[in-house]
Amino acid sequence: MRLGSNTVLMSMATLVLGARRDFPHHRVLSRQAAGVTGQSIIPDLLEGLEKNPALEVGIGINVNISADLDLDLGGFQYGSDKIRGVNLGGWLVLEKWLMPELFNETGNASIIDEWTWGEYQPRDQAESLMKQHWETWITEDDFRQIAALGLTHVRIPIGYWAFQVGPGEPYITGQQTYLDKGIEWARENGIKVLIDLHGVPGSQNGNDHSGRAGPIDWYNNATNVNRTLEVVRQIAQKYTLPPYSDVVTMFELINEPSVWISPLFATVLKQYYLDAYEIVRRPFGEFGPTTDIIVLLQDGFQPMTWWGDFMTPNYNGGDYERVWMDNHYYQAFNPSYGLLDAAGHINTTCNEAGVNFAQAQLPIVDGEWSMGLWGCLANDGVAQPNVGTCNDADPNFGSGYVRFNRAYWDVQTQIYEQVGNGQGWFYWTWKNHIDSPEWGYQLAVQDGWFPQDVTDHVHTRTELCHIVVIRDEPR
Repeated sequence: MRLGSNTVLMSMATLVLGARRDFPHHRVLSRQAAGVTGQSIIPDLLEGLEKNPALEVGIGINVNISADLDLDLGGFQYGSDKIRGVNLGGWLVLEKWLMPELFNETGNASIIDEWTWGEYQPRDQAESLMKQHWETWITEDDFRQIAALGLTHVRIPIGYWAFQVGPGEPYITGQQTYLDKGIEWARENGIKVLIDLHGVPGSQNGNDHSGRAGPIDWYNNATNVNRTLEVVRQIAQKYTLPPYSDVVTMFELINEPSVWISPLFATVLKQYYLDAYEIVRRPFGEFGPTTDIIVLLQDGFQPMTWWGDFMTPNYNGGDYERVWMDNHYYQAFNPSYGLLDAAGHINTTCNEAGVNFAQAQLPIVDGEWSMGLWGCLANDGVAQPNVGTCNDADPNFGSGYVRFNRAYWDVQTQIYEQVGNGQGWFYWTWKNHIDSPEWGYQLAVQDGWFPQDVTDHVHTRTELCHIVVIRDEPR
C-alpha cells in the first residue's frame, strides 16, 4: 500500500489539465437510483473526456507477448485465465490507518508500525493484542466470501520478521502459523495465493507498511540485502514446492521499493532481483529441484519503459522463466489528481495505466489499486495529512459518486486484464475498519459499488479508453 510522506507520484494529469473542470451534477443519477449496475454513465463521461490521438489510432508500441503465458499451476491456466484478486492488507503486516481502533487499544499514540508495536508497550500486551488481531482480521469465512464473488487469488503481504528477527529488533513473531492457515483456507475454496514480501530489513521505502517508518536503509546496506536474500530462500524452500506449490503460485520479491531516490538503489534492486530469482527457482541449490512458481518484480513506481527488457526470457543471455512485473496504480497520493473531475479520473487512468500496461515487455499485473482518490482518503492523519472523504455531496462528483466508482472499477479491471501483457489485478484491500468502500472490496460490494459477479461490466474498456494495442506474434 503506497502511503506516506516519502512517496512522490508523477502524474500526467498536470500535463493535460490546466484547471479543474466541474462535473455537471444534473447528468448523473443519485445513490438511491435503482441499482448501480446496468446504468451506464458513458454519455456523461464522454462529454468530458480529452481524447488522446495516439490512443485513438494505436500507441505504436510493439508488445511482445511472452510464450511464458501458457502455464498451468495448480489447475489455474495462467495466460488464458485472468487473475482477479484482493489483497489481505493489514492482516500479517499492520497498517494503522486501516485499523485505528487496534492501535488505540495500546494506549500509546507513538505506536505507528510493527517496530514501535513491539518497542513501546509491554511484551505480553503486544503479543496478546497481535494474536487476537491475527485470529479475527481474516478468517476462513473471508475466503468463502472472496471465492463466492468469483475472485481467484489473494495477495498476502508478510514481513521479513515473520521468518527472521535480528538482535535488537522488537518485532512480534508468529505470522507463519496464520499464513499457513490462509493457504489451507485458500486451497479449500479454490483460491490461489501470492506471497508478497512486504517489508525487508532496513526498510525499502521508509513507510509503516515496511515494518518500520523512517529512514530507507535497505539498498545502502549489504547486510540488509543479504538478510533479505536469506529470507527469500526460507520462503522459497517452504512454499514453492509441495505441499504448498499447488496453491502458492506467485511470489513477490519486495514491495514498493523507493528506487527513484538514488541511482545506487536502482543498481542494487536490479541485482537483488537477479539473485533472488536464482534462489527462488532453485531454493536448495544447483542440484536441487527447480520450481515453477511465478516470480513478481515490483516496479518501484517506474514506467515500463524504464524497465525495458529487464529479465525477459533471454535478457543478457540468460534463461528467465515465469518472471512477471507488478505495477501499483493509485490516484490517491498526489495533489495533481485533485484537479480532476469524474471524466478526468477515467481519462487519466487510460492515459497512464493503460499506456503503461501496453508498454510492458513482461507479463504484468496490477498488484494494488483502489477507488481511493486524492482528497478522499479516510485515515487518522498520520500517514497522509489534510485529506477528507469523498461522498455524494462532493462538488467534483455531485450525486453520481457511486456510479462513477462503477465506471472507475470497470476501466481499471479491464485495462489490467486486457491491455498488452496484462494478466489481471489484486484490489487493495479486502477489508478495513474505517468504513471506506474506497479501500475495501468487501464493503464496496455490499454498498453496490462493485458487482456480485466479478466479470460483470457496465462499461467496456474501448468505450472508456479507445486504446488500440499493436501486438507482435508470441516469441
